[in-house]
Amino acid sequence: MKLLHAIYSSPIELLRKAEEDGAKLVDAVQQQDKVKARAALFNFAVTTYHVWDWVKASRPDLARKGKHPLATYVSLAACRDLANASKHAIITVTRGPYKKHPPIVQDVAVSAVASWPPDVSHDTTVAYMLVGQQTPATRWRLKIQLATGRRLAIEDLVSEALAAWKDYFGKHSIA
Repeated sequence: MKLLHAIYSSPIELLRKAEEDGAKLVDAVQQQDKVKARAALFNFAVTTYHVWDWVKASRPDLARKGKHPLATYVSLAACRDLANASKHAIITVTRGPYKKHPPIVQDVAVSAVASWPPDVSHDTTVAYMLVGQQTPATRWRLKIQLATGRRLAIEDLVSEALAAWKDYFGKHSIA
């Protein structure tokens, strides 16, 4: 089957899109915009996981003989789970990528984090707390709960997944 090159023409181009999607996701979390974060997480996960399709299409030798990146990089397996959970109502673990590589994401959680304004020092913060003059602002963070027990902040997922693809591309001379 011939590849459709109307939008992207190489794994490198799709990885660049994943980098842009990752930056939008991190920005949405920093801006505390849950609507944008949800859309950006979907886009990042789908794009990042599907880089593998472009690798297989451009390098069939890796698809046949190479070690599947899901077996090596937990972050890419997490993107697979997030992408499929977002695209499908039910994930079937008896076929496709789950047959050999079971799901690793157990949950996506939003957790509250109390933070003080940046212009307030620690000593001032303690003094304000003692007299009840200031309370921390509540912000949220987006985290992924992995089957290993590790909780992975979304910013770390982005950096680890992108680094995984760059490492894979380097090891297999994908340019």
